[in-house]
Formats: sequence, C-alpha cells, structure tokens
Amino acid sequence: MQVRAHVVAIVAVAFALLLVAQIMWMGEHPVSATPTAVVRSAEPLNTWALTSWTLSADAPVPYSDRPPVDVADASNKIDETGLRIYLRRDTGERADHPVAYAQYGISALMEYERTGDKEWLARAVRHGERLVQMHTVRDDAWWYPYSFPWTYYERTISAPWYSGMAQGQALSLFVRLAEDTGDERWDTAADHTWSSFAQGSAGDEPSFSLVVDDHLYFEEYAGNQPPLLVLNGQIFALFGLYDCWRHTGNAEAARYFTGGATTVLERMMPAVRVEGGVSYYCVQAPYCQSELWQNQTYHVIHSWQLDTLARLTGDAAFTTWADRLRDDWQPNQRTEG
Repeated sequence: MQVRAHVVAIVAVAFALLLVAQIMWMGEHPVSATPTAVVRSAEPLNTWALTSWTLSADAPVPYSDRPPVDVADASNKIDETGLRIYLRRDTGERADHPVAYAQYGISALMEYERTGDKEWLARAVRHGERLVQMHTVRDDAWWYPYSFPWTYYERTISAPWYSGMAQGQALSLFVRLAEDTGDERWDTAADHTWSSFAQGSAGDEPSFSLVVDDHLYFEEYAGNQPPLLVLNGQIFALFGLYDCWRHTGNAEAARYFTGGATTVLERMMPAVRVEGGVSYYCVQAPYCQSELWQNQTYHVIHSWQLDTLARLTGDAAFTTWADRLRDDWQPNQRTEG
C-alpha cells in the first residue's frame, strides 16, 4: 500500500512536469529498429482495426483521479485575465500553448466542481474562450495551432503545427464546460473540435489522424517532420473522444476511440515497453528506440493512462500492460551508477 500511495503521489508530480519534460530532449541517439517502421505516408482515413468493447458511460471520467494541473501550485502563473502564462523555452517570449490552456481549464473546472467557488469556473471559461479565439478552420473543423517552432533533438517542426493531444484535451474541456454551464457555445466548440479527428492528410492542411498498417494513430507533433507516434499524446486524444461520446452518444466518436485504443494495445505497448526498464516515449522506429526517449515522468503517466483505459473499456488487457510497466520500473526503485 505504501508503494502504491507513493506512485499516486508521483503521478501528481508527473503532471506538473509534463510540459517541461516535453522540452528536455535535444539530441538523437538511435539504436536498432523494432517492428514499427518509420512512417512517411499513411493509409486512407476510413477503416482500421477495432475491438468489440462496450464502453462504460458510467465509469469515472478521465482525470477524475488526477487533474492535469495542480491549480494551487504558484509556479503556474496566471495573468490579470485569468489565463495561464506560457513562455517559450527558446526565446522566453509569451506564446499560446493549446495543451497548457486545455489542461489548466480542465483542472480549474474540476476545482470548481470540488469547491463550488465560481472563481475556478471563471478561469475554466477563460481558457476555453482563449482556445476558441485562437482557432483556425479547415472545412467545418476547428484547429488550435502552435504558432512557434518546436525542436526535439535535431528535428524542428515549423510553425504552424498541430497536436492530437491538444485537440483531444480541448475537446474534453469544451464537453465539460457544456455540462457544467449549459451554455450551447461549448457544445458548438466541442462539435467543431471533434470534426478535426476525421480529417486526414491533405497537402498543407492541418491533420493529426493517420492509419498505418490498418491501425489508427493520433499524432502529438503533427507538422513537417515524420510522426513520432507518441503514446501519452495518443491516449490524451482518446480521453477527448471518450468525453465526446459520453456527452453526445456520437457513434463515430466511439469508433475513433475504439480504433485508437486498439492501436495502443496491439501496436504501441509492444513497441514502447522496455522489459526491466523505463518505457519509450514514442514508437517511431528506429528513432524512438533510444535511451534518450526513456523518461521516468512519462513512464508513470503511461501506467496511469492505461489504468484509465481499462476503466473506460472494461478490458483488463490495459491493466496487464500497466502492471508490466510498474513491474519494470517504479519511482522508488534505485538505479545503478
């Protein structure tokens, strides 16, 4: 029990470090390839592998056991309008960060639900409003662009770029704002955001959904670089799809959720697990199969996310993978050297 409590506490720290950890990797050290090939093109976005799950509409919702952000943490700076401040690591300039906004908004809304303090509701609304203000449009879909370049190792994604994780967490925020406020504008925002999941690659148009080897992926860093196929970003996108389905009964959102979750089980977990060690951050081979992509913060997040998917789908296979990761490495374990 002490070990499990310690792991739960570490998950809280992990979320606080989530954005920081994304920025820390600034080099490349590829090793031998795994069965997942480097992705340069994708299959049409129409069919993919599915699993016959009956999703639970009554399960505790994603994040219910752990808000994405500790809103009481003074290091999360807020401006005079109630908006979270994000400073670029390369220039120190302030910039819009869709994931930072969505995560803070979800967490502020959870704090409002816990306390009834309308200041937290106002902050959640502020973050939802900023996402709406910054959106761009492709057909009927709303997109939340990153307007600054992003570098990991020697690769740089040029602005604008997009993120399935950002789209999914914005979707979760809009759904929950709709439920807590009854304001139809949030249903409208959720509908337009959901539409982005169904838009495949088309030249320079924004997209993050792709099918590879009959499996559906949601790319976290979608731009002018080969997709990394990031595990945590895939699952955060799934949480948004689940919230959409739970709120609307949208069968197509459930199909996308089921396809993406099937990919986690059948393709991503075998690729990211390092038996007896810390899991990889992403699955693109051979690029991601490097010790530089093994991150303890994300390892803990992976197991927590898998536990959540087990709860939503009722499939113990997710729990099995989560337990394997915990057996491979836990925060209280010592490392040699």
